[in-house]
Amino acid sequence: VVCGVPLDKITSIPEGSHLVKDSNAPLPNPKLGYISASCWSVEHNNPFSLAILKDGKNMIGKKLFVMSPLKNKIIRVEIVSKNFVDPKLDEKSVREASLYWEQVRKNYKAFETDYKGAITDVYLHQMQG
Repeated sequence: VVCGVPLDKITSIPEGSHLVKDSNAPLPNPKLGYISASCWSVEHNNPFSLAILKDGKNMIGKKLFVMSPLKNKIIRVEIVSKNFVDPKLDEKSVREASLYWEQVRKNYKAFETDYKGAITDVYLHQMQG
């Protein structure tokens, strides 16, 4: 899983669109992947999309086309890491801290309300909120 960011930083990318290398290739145009989700990044003030992309990690930094025949759109995008908000995030350390605090909370379960609190999955997956 990687992210696609439109080069114009304005155009929203339709979900279900296909990722291709050449927008002018004859049909059937070889598909490299597809857009699974799209939203607006408050952090970067532009649209971005999650993409399932063949050999995705090695495609980071490359420019591809998103094609949506249903919306009649062709959008030039750059492939970026899914961790583009905080690329130096040490996911292992975050997970270890999360597991530690989950264990500590079990020790104090008798004093807790029904509120379960936040978990670090939000940070690991860098979900925007």
